[in-house]
Amino acid sequence: MLESRKDGLTKPHLWLIRVIGAIVTRRLRADWRQEWEAELRYREELLTEWERLDWRNKLDLLRRSLGAFWDALLLQPRRMEDEMFQDLRFGVRMMLKHKILTIVAVLSLALGIGANTAIFSLIDALLLRMLPVAEPQRLALFTIAGRQSEDVFPYPFYQKFRDRNHTFSGVIAAGGGGRMRLTLSESEGGARVESARGQMVSGNFFSVLGVNAALGRTMVEDDDRAGSQQAVAVISYGFWQRRFGGDPAAVGKRITLDDRPFTIIGVAPPKFSGFEVGGVADLWFPLQIAGDQALSNRDGSWLIVMGRLRSEANVTQARAEIDVIFQQELAQDAARHAARSDSKWTEAERRDFLERHIELQPGGAGWTPLRDMFKKPLLILMTLVGLAQLIACANVANLLLARAVTRRKEIAVRLAIGAGRFRLMRQLLTESILLTFLGAAMGLLFAQWGAHLLLTFLPQYNGPIAINLELNTHVIGFTLAVSLLTGLLAGLAPALRATRLDLASSLKEQVSDSNAASKRLPLNKILVVAQVALSLFLLVGAGLFARSLQNLKNLDAGFDRENVTLFELDLGSDYPNCARRE
Repeated sequence: MLESRKDGLTKPHLWLIRVIGAIVTRRLRADWRQEWEAELRYREELLTEWERLDWRNKLDLLRRSLGAFWDALLLQPRRMEDEMFQDLRFGVRMMLKHKILTIVAVLSLALGIGANTAIFSLIDALLLRMLPVAEPQRLALFTIAGRQSEDVFPYPFYQKFRDRNHTFSGVIAAGGGGRMRLTLSESEGGARVESARGQMVSGNFFSVLGVNAALGRTMVEDDDRAGSQQAVAVISYGFWQRRFGGDPAAVGKRITLDDRPFTIIGVAPPKFSGFEVGGVADLWFPLQIAGDQALSNRDGSWLIVMGRLRSEANVTQARAEIDVIFQQELAQDAARHAARSDSKWTEAERRDFLERHIELQPGGAGWTPLRDMFKKPLLILMTLVGLAQLIACANVANLLLARAVTRRKEIAVRLAIGAGRFRLMRQLLTESILLTFLGAAMGLLFAQWGAHLLLTFLPQYNGPIAINLELNTHVIGFTLAVSLLTGLLAGLAPALRATRLDLASSLKEQVSDSNAASKRLPLNKILVVAQVALSLFLLVGAGLFARSLQNLKNLDAGFDRENVTLFELDLGSDYPNCARRE
């Protein structure tokens, strides 16, 4: 024995076999180690004694001994079959045996997990999901910090940011999307008029984002130069399918937007809808369409600006460089305002104007005004549904605790014949996690319906809110994490209580129910009190919310709000020349 231990310390290849053997199931471990140690000792004898081996032969022997790791992994399915699969099969049998408890627990968990997943789906879509562009983590959104934060700039400021920086590989700009009147050219049946959402973007918009056309080509900087011979547009994939039926001949067709002719030069990829989250553009066209007056105006802020950092640059360097450019432009504007005869700036207003500075926000998740509008309400909702999930956990824990009392004798027998307490706790926790994962499967269905329902209650901003709520790895991962945590929280207390038994009394044939009930009473009381407290908290919060909603509904708007419809009129550019009609 001493010789074997000495071998393990002085001969690393034998020590390695002992370490790898830890992952082999117990009942196979002895045979496995004996086989591998015998093989390596035989190989060692062929190579002469370990102490006489040169370093090349020692390394070769160690390399060959690593083959034991693969052999150990091949034995894992047998280990899983012996232990994990056994727990799963037994858990399924217990669920089928107690059908009413299973149905109640699964429905409780499905509502809680589904509500959490529905809220997280909206949070993910608005706050977390990255744009479908190349390396979105390198995008930075330009914002102005000061007394009032802003995220729009005049076109001359964008020009300076684009031309004078050295830390960005490209800087892009886009105007806010808006509804436009779309018609086809006369040769394509221009009598049909419809509404489309267009957005003006810089010529390098697609190239900086790293987005290639699904058909045709995207815009280039020459398309956005003053005096360009032809106005061009790139249409979205969804608009191409909806309006042109996916016809490749759509590229090259002429369309009219608000009485201005454009030529379609390409179709964007299927998943790309611009960098504005919640607003899906139907088409994009160059900024030069806005006209010289809008582009030369330094007082009108209307462009969202975003840049792509160079690989060797960091955010701190980029912010410092862009802020220097911004301060120079602010100083020019301040001097220009001071020189105007009609200037009414006070010293405080001038100081506030010059104290503004540039901040760079992560741009990988895109830009949207909805983020500031709904971030706090969504986090509050997430907190509330989290409390509801805790109520579901307490409810399921109570049910499992009641079932554990009925299984008292079964657990006592298993402990008496040698089953370890940890092994029994693992079995009980497996049953709890099975319930939660079944509830999670139903909860995902509820979450899809609930998320779309919540979306209908969000106020519209510049048209209907378009958010992709399809399942992705973030949502599924969140659901799995919540399910696992819920299963552990709901099953841990019953598992601890069920395996802490007095074997002598539990193994008796006659045990009074009152005694059993009294033993589980303290834990039951704690769970019931927790449920009531959390429920009361949520009930009070819901009551206050309902009262606030009622008060808002009863506010005097100054007009009769019944049967009021909001609509827009597109009169066209030739309206002044039309005869007035009563």
